[in-house]
Amino acid sequence: MSQISIPIFPIKSVLFPGTLVRLQVAETRFRALVDAAVLHYQRRFGVALMRQEAEQAEFSGLHHVGTMAQILQLTRENNERVNVVALGKERFRIVSFDRSGPYPVAVVEDAPLRAVASPQVHALEIKARTMATEYFALLLNLNEDDSERLKLPSAVVPLANFIAANVQISLNRRQHLLEFNELEMLLGEEVQLLERELKRIQWFEAQKRLRPKGPAPFSLN
Repeated sequence: MSQISIPIFPIKSVLFPGTLVRLQVAETRFRALVDAAVLHYQRRFGVALMRQEAEQAEFSGLHHVGTMAQILQLTRENNERVNVVALGKERFRIVSFDRSGPYPVAVVEDAPLRAVASPQVHALEIKARTMATEYFALLLNLNEDDSERLKLPSAVVPLANFIAANVQISLNRRQHLLEFNELEMLLGEEVQLLERELKRIQWFEAQKRLRPKGPAPFSLN
């Protein structure tokens, strides 16, 4: 398994392949990281979730499965802040970590999601797609969002990544989804997750319908 050295940006979110991350970078060492990514790393850097208890970007304070990010847009504000839009690419696993330089660097190895076509995967894809369509429609309706409905990817791996990135769950549960090695296992977990979340949203929808829509009528009693 090939290994490379890459700058690592510790963040408090989970990036999945095919999804976007927006960063507002003010700290000097991370502005240096962005500059290095542009000059020496083909506009790429690694993104890894910081553990909840971690205060600094130490090896022990990072989840060791992350995602490579490709810089799409970069703007600077008065030499004090850099705004970055980057696209998640392939997953990696951190092998070693070094923060002795001007910015954190890690040796990483590829950690691809193994996607083997099978009847089981096809059946799970159909379930996940059907449930995700209902889930996101209900979620937008619950939030009274009239914007265009989310469009699910047509291919199965981007679909799995889209669901994992957008379902409303905790960071630790989202990181758990990123760390699955097999597509079949990831889809199975997502189907169970969507079942639970649909029941929760449907309950909120029922409560919303029962809620009075206006002030109660005045009564002398």
